[in-house]
Parts: sequence; structure tokens; C-alpha cells
Amino acid sequence: MQISTKVRDDVYIIEILGRMDSISSKEIEAKLYDVIEHNKNNIIIDRSASDDISSGGLRVLLSAL
Repeated sequence: MQISTKVRDDVYIIEILGRMDSISSKEIEAKLYDVIEHNKNNIIIDRSASDDISSGGLRVLLSAL
């Protein structure tokens, strides 16, 4: 699993490549909360290159709402 980030206009984009499972979701959670803590309000999580998501990965995405 790889995470890349980029900013386009006023939108912060987090790209996730690979499987989001209980192990990789910890890294995603850390990145996501870092973005949120720095008052980034416009966030896109791009999973177009992600092939699967476990319940742990889904939990991370839902808890960020």
C-alpha cells in the first residue's frame, strides 16, 4: 500500500494505492488526521487505484467524517 498526497486549488487529495487493511489503515489514519489537524477542510480520498478495503480501512474513513 502506498499513500501519495497533492494539493490542487484549495483541495487536499490523498491517493491510496493498494489494499486498505487493518495494518495499512493505521498509516492512512495518521495521514488523514494530520491533514484535518492542519485545518484542511476540502479533502478528497482517491481510492481509484485501491483494489480492496477491509472493515478496518472503512472504519478509518468513517471516523474522519
